[in-house]
Amino acid sequence: RWLLLDDPQFANSVTNAQVPLRTGQAGSAPALSPYYQSIVAAWKLASLIAVPLVVRGEGVGEIWFGSQKAAFFDDTDVQLALTAAGQLAGAVEQVSLRAQTDEGLRLRLDRLVSVSRISRELNNTFDIKQLIQLVHREGLRTTGAACGSVIFFDLAISADAPHQVQYWHGDLHEPSLSEVETRVANSGAAARIDSFPAGAEPPPHAGARSALIVPILYQQRVAGLIALHGAEEAQFSETDLDICQTLAVQ
Repeated sequence: RWLLLDDPQFANSVTNAQVPLRTGQAGSAPALSPYYQSIVAAWKLASLIAVPLVVRGEGVGEIWFGSQKAAFFDDTDVQLALTAAGQLAGAVEQVSLRAQTDEGLRLRLDRLVSVSRISRELNNTFDIKQLIQLVHREGLRTTGAACGSVIFFDLAISADAPHQVQYWHGDLHEPSLSEVETRVANSGAAARIDSFPAGAEPPPHAGARSALIVPILYQQRVAGLIALHGAEEAQFSETDLDICQTLAVQ
């Protein structure tokens, strides 16, 4: 049976009060709301126990035990019902935590796999173009970006001179950097753009709704950029930023 949160009866429910309910005992009986009266009437009960299901301090439901005999339940039965409810609530919480943990483990595994691939490639080759392609592929795969590019600067020029693109892989890139790319390259701080509002930073191309730009660091110098684009606004999370920063320091 459902009892909606906005129902006036919910305030006095076992779920909200987190206090067990027992009816049918000898002597005075607690006044029942129409919600519980309907249960007693539908099941033709003479005695009822209702105990709350509490997960992380919040009432999420309740368990009912009923009998057609009067005064069927005593205090011991209430304690047994509370114990059963506590065990069931613990199982519900574990399922919820497991779902969250599984997603966290998947993201960490993706990050470890990407880092492992890039580290292995670093040990086997010094081909910068091949490495850029690998970083690009792993960046797209782990973040779910629609597109993007990995840019490597000409490190032969002075660190004080404007950055010049030497190699790039992915989206077609102009010889010069965009405003936000220049800002990231100069500051060494990543930028996450949740949307490209009209009149502000223009999108890198049609269809790009959000972006994540991370500096590639080499010998305490910004050697390039990982620039990823999303097809949806606010597509990139803090986890995506952490993944790209991990890739960028390899």
